[in-house]
Amino acid sequence: MAITRFKQCPMCGHWFSINDIMEDPQVRPLGMKVNDEDFSINLFFFNHECENCGSTFTIPARDLMPLIDGDVPESVLTGSTKCEGHCLKLTDLDVCDQECAYAPFRKLLRDMLANRREPVEAE
Repeated sequence: MAITRFKQCPMCGHWFSINDIMEDPQVRPLGMKVNDEDFSINLFFFNHECENCGSTFTIPARDLMPLIDGDVPESVLTGSTKCEGHCLKLTDLDVCDQECAYAPFRKLLRDMLANRREPVEAE
């Protein structure tokens, strides 16, 4: 992906590219929170973890739609008997295996977290 200005930190003013959002260890994904009544306010939460900042900021889920692999199911299962409730808790990072519109966004969140894990060295 091209390196362009995508999101500005509300505290220090630093600009992040989409690559920074996906991989930079100073941009730590905290979780995702959804609102079933208005998709436009579904948010990903991040911390900007650097020496001179420490701010928390959000990015609307719709802004990350181009990063979703595959199709997004039409149905929303939040509140149904099939829903495991992961999207209702900001810091719940568990996998959702349901055919729900929010499941691909949870996978994206988990991919962002996996991109930041340091490789384990063999002993």
